[in-house]
Amino acid sequence: MAKQPKMPSMEVQKEIQKSQEKILRAYKKRLTQKDLKNLNDFISSGLAPGSKEFQKLRPALKEVIIKLNVSGLEIMQRSTKNPIQKLRFAIAKSATKRIPVMDKPKKTKKKK
Repeated sequence: MAKQPKMPSMEVQKEIQKSQEKILRAYKKRLTQKDLKNLNDFISSGLAPGSKEFQKLRPALKEVIIKLNVSGLEIMQRSTKNPIQKLRFAIAKSATKRIPVMDKPKKTKKKK
């Protein structure tokens, strides 16, 4: 039976929430009302970045979701003392940052 991951402490959760609210305030000016509704629906659904539903979103929403996740991972990485956990958060952060690069369609070579 696998262990359930521990939830971060209340102080870390508050710090993550503050940083994510700051990011949301900055992006709210650029997003339309429909985009904000889609963003809220995606966040409340608990789906991961990179999922099918994530791929259906507009690029601006993808950018916001990725920034929100990366900021949370950075704070979690800073707050933990366990070196294995730090490495795990660093890998997750770099993988999350690469999602937009992986989404782009690959160019096919033309046959002559």
